[in-house]
Amino acid sequence: MTKSISELAIESVRRLAPDYEGDLSLSTPIGEGGAELDSIGCLELLLDIEAKTGRTLRDEHLTTECLASIGNLVAFMERTENG
Repeated sequence: MTKSISELAIESVRRLAPDYEGDLSLSTPIGEGGAELDSIGCLELLLDIEAKTGRTLRDEHLTTECLASIGNLVAFMERTENG
């Protein structure tokens, strides 16, 4: 069974933020006030998702808003799925 982008993103954040004690959902902030991933953690998150999906996330299209929450990242990936 193929996992959705949402499932892959949540799994990746869970792996990279093992100290996060709450439930991870699409509304969970990736950085401050949520999973607390710093800039290196965000880079690791993107590389992990790229490896799992076989897609390249072009950094010139990534904004702070795209990385504000897991849901924002998933929405960005779904919008750019075909290119």
